[in-house]
Amino acid sequence: MPDAAVKSLDNLLSGQNKAVFPPEVLEQIWKRVYKGSVVQAVAQTTPIPLSGAVIPVPVGQPTAGVVAEAALKPTVDVSFETRTITPIKVAAGVVLSEEVIRRSPVMAYLDLQNQLVESIARAMDNAVLHGKDAITGNALTGQTPIISTAANVVTVDYAAAKPDALLQSVLAGVDAVEAANDQFAVDAFLARKNVRTKIIGISDTQGRPLYQASSSLADPVGTFLGLPVHYTNAVGGYEKAKVAETEAVMVAGSFKDNLVLGNVASIELRQANEYAFGHDLFGKNLKAFLAEATFGWALRDPKAFAVFKKKA
Repeated sequence: MPDAAVKSLDNLLSGQNKAVFPPEVLEQIWKRVYKGSVVQAVAQTTPIPLSGAVIPVPVGQPTAGVVAEAALKPTVDVSFETRTITPIKVAAGVVLSEEVIRRSPVMAYLDLQNQLVESIARAMDNAVLHGKDAITGNALTGQTPIISTAANVVTVDYAAAKPDALLQSVLAGVDAVEAANDQFAVDAFLARKNVRTKIIGISDTQGRPLYQASSSLADPVGTFLGLPVHYTNAVGGYEKAKVAETEAVMVAGSFKDNLVLGNVASIELRQANEYAFGHDLFGKNLKAFLAEATFGWALRDPKAFAVFKKKA
């Protein structure tokens, strides 16, 4: 076992109120949060201070003119708007019994990592997609969630008789995004998990799959129309969270240029063994672990996104 993991286990088994994981392990956990969060996968990421950040957004598209020999060069008016990234903190607490930890410290160590990675990634996705707290379902103040802010909304009719109905809906959404600004180019899709099986099941009039060489549930369908697809039920608003389900099934966007995700710091993880989360830890042989991450985001332009909603 790597030295960092051994040190983590020592911390986990100790009775000290101190950091569970050394910095190198925390960095690994943060990378797993990146992989587990669909918005982290598609956004432009940047470090920001705790006070937040302001990002410039150009208005309009300046155009250069042809200049004749010895002629006066034209000037171009360039103006900017601003978008503000206001950081929020997400936190997750886990309580384990000392018996569980001591009976299988390696499994406890791995399970703790898995739970914390999943909870932080889920909180990020629900915040950015829906602007809501994943635990309470309450709206976050002063934030711009993708699902309700996107300027383009397209209806998807899964029950349509035409086998290419999904394709036509997606192309309409992509066209709407890319027609809004010459600089917009859809670079990825976010989709509910059942969209994968919808894609697999679409066939032509002869029963041949349209988007696969052959129908196979083993196919992750990681791309659609040549672009990456990242699957999460958080698109619909209920990925193990108290965020009311919506009709949204898919999002297309020019993500890298228009979704800016600011991270204040890497994930923080602490433990306590006396009292936390309403538990008498010392009296019940329990340990509490707290993971925290602080981040914020901004949409440069709502017209850079299209939300696909299933037909009622």
